[in-house]
Amino acid sequence: MNAPRADIPMGPVGRDFAGVAKLVVVKDKDTSLLKQYLMHLSALRTRFNQLNNQGDTGPGAIQLMQQTLDGNGSELAETLKFVDEQMLTGMPDSQKQAIRPLLVRPLMQAFEVIIKPVTAEINKIWQAQVYAPFQVKLAGKYPFAANAKIEASHADIAELFGGEGAIARFFDSALGSLVIRRGDGITVRTWAGLGVALSPLAQNGFAGWVAPLSSGGVPTASSSTSSQWVFQMQALPSPGTLEYTIDIDGQKLRYRNTESHWADFVWPSAQGVPGARVVATNYQGQVIEVVNFPGKFGFKRLIDAAQKTKHPDGVFELNWVNTGVSIAANLKIISKPDSGNDTAGAPQATGYHGLSLPESILSPVPSTATGG
Repeated sequence: MNAPRADIPMGPVGRDFAGVAKLVVVKDKDTSLLKQYLMHLSALRTRFNQLNNQGDTGPGAIQLMQQTLDGNGSELAETLKFVDEQMLTGMPDSQKQAIRPLLVRPLMQAFEVIIKPVTAEINKIWQAQVYAPFQVKLAGKYPFAANAKIEASHADIAELFGGEGAIARFFDSALGSLVIRRGDGITVRTWAGLGVALSPLAQNGFAGWVAPLSSGGVPTASSSTSSQWVFQMQALPSPGTLEYTIDIDGQKLRYRNTESHWADFVWPSAQGVPGARVVATNYQGQVIEVVNFPGKFGFKRLIDAAQKTKHPDGVFELNWVNTGVSIAANLKIISKPDSGNDTAGAPQATGYHGLSLPESILSPVPSTATGG
C-alpha cells in the first residue's frame, strides 16, 4: 500500500532544490513567482524602450537612476523589492545565496546600462553651467592664471564659487539626488553597489569650490578683521637707492636709509586704492618702479614676485629686483584668515591661485555588475 504523497520524505536533492520549486509552482491567479518576476522584467524592458525612443536618453536615464536610488517609481527598485520580499522569503540562507545572484544580476546589468548616459548628461550640464563660464570669465585671469595681468572680479568669482555660486547650485540640483553631502565632503549614492563616479579633481576640490570666498583668498574692502591678513614690515638697506616706498592698499612704508622700525599693515584694507607697488629713487634722482600690481590681489602678487628667505625666528626676508635695483624688507605675519595666529606657514599663494576646473565632473565607470 502506497503512503500518502504528503508523507513521502524529501530527499537531499529535493531539499536543495526546494527554493527553485517555490519559484515555479503555480499559486494564486494561475501564476508563479517566476512568472511574476518575468513580468517585472517585461515592464523594465518597456521602460528602456521608452528611453531609447526619446532620442536623447540622458534626461530619462537620470530620472530612472534618481527613482531607483530613492526606491520610488522605478521598475528596477520594484523588481528588487519583489525578489527580496516575495521570491526569497522563507528560503534557507544557503539557497538564497545561490538563487539571489541569478535573479539580481539582470537588474544590476540594467542599472549599469544607464550609468553611461547619466554620466554623459551630467557632464554636459557641468560644461554648460560651470566649465564654459569658468573658461570664458576666469581661467585666463589672476589668481586662476598665476602670471595673468588682468584680475578676476569679485562678482565673476562669486558667480561660480562659494556657497551661492554656480558650482554649489550644480551639486544641489543637477547632481543633488545622485550624491550625498556631509559637510565639506561628498560621496556618490549607490544601488546594489553601483553608481556614478566623481572625478578625482571633484573629490579633492569640492570643499574649496563651495567654501566662502574669503577662504579662497578673495579680498573685499569690507572684509571683517577675521578675514584679513595682519602683518608687519621692516625696511632693509638698499645699496644704490636714496629712498624707496612699499605701498599696499594705500598703506605706505617709506625708507630713506636710516634706522628702520616695524610698520603695521592689514590686507585687504579700505585705506586706499587696492594694489601693491614698490617704487625706488636712486642717487641720480631717477624714480624706478620695481614692481607694481594693481587690483585687490596686489599684496599676494607682491609676495609671489619676491625672492623669499625664512629666518629662524619665523620672519621672512623678501627681495624684489628690477633694472639693477634690489629692494629688501622683512615680513612678520601676525595672523591670517586660514590659520588664526598660526604664522608658521610661508606667505605663499593659496586658495584660487592657479586653480583649474575639470572638463568633466564624472568619470567613466568600468563594468562590474556580477550579481549579489
